[in-house]
Amino acid sequence: MTPLNFGLAKTLFDYSGIPITFTVETFGAGGAIEFGNILNYPRYGYGGYNKVSITALSNQIGYVQISGSGRRCYSSFYIDGQWIVVAGGGGEPASNVRWTIPGFNDAYTVSGSNGGDGEGGYNQSVNGNGPRDGAGEGYRDSLPGSGEWWVSGGYGSGAPPLATTNPNSGYSLVPGPGGKGNIRCYYDNGVTSGIVGSNICTMSFVTSGTGVNDGPAKVVITNSLTGRSQTYSQPSNYNDAYYNIPLSNIIAY
Repeated sequence: MTPLNFGLAKTLFDYSGIPITFTVETFGAGGAIEFGNILNYPRYGYGGYNKVSITALSNQIGYVQISGSGRRCYSSFYIDGQWIVVAGGGGEPASNVRWTIPGFNDAYTVSGSNGGDGEGGYNQSVNGNGPRDGAGEGYRDSLPGSGEWWVSGGYGSGAPPLATTNPNSGYSLVPGPGGKGNIRCYYDNGVTSGIVGSNICTMSFVTSGTGVNDGPAKVVITNSLTGRSQTYSQPSNYNDAYYNIPLSNIIAY
């Protein structure tokens, strides 16, 4: 009896693909912060959250991208190179800090304002673009004379447009706005459920939140049939992260 050729059978099976339904949850990172242990220092913006349900063919390739200047990162999910869903990262606070000379002694906050929270939700006015990085903060210091440091906040990363004004003046004390979120079917069609692009997938918006994540960015993918999931996280050092995910892998979650 000739044994079955499982390798050939798998190749043929994968080529045609089967529909698979899963959810994608995207979490933006909490914003950057210059000084984490000074009394009354303003908080950074927390990251946003988006959740969508997707049906796609199992022979397609998913892709998680977490990017955008370390902290303040957006998280996003792609299929076959097309962006699908984005959650915005938090903005950076602005502050004026003073301390005793010499050295960084008895530091205290003179004034400041919280960074803006990253957003979830959906947005049609993204000018044809998917995710984008945030802008860095501006700062000035007066060392070694007065022991004074001014920081204007950096933008959170996410779907454009992020903001209309540039806060990068060292004395402006403008907080960094949070990054925005978006879902692709809304951008394509102006509806919260529908077909993405040229039959890349079908999807629907489930829920979202603003300012819900104070840690690194991450994406959680859950098989809707089994309820099992995998989490793809930004490293604890807040470096960018990229993951290729054959959608056929989700079947085995």
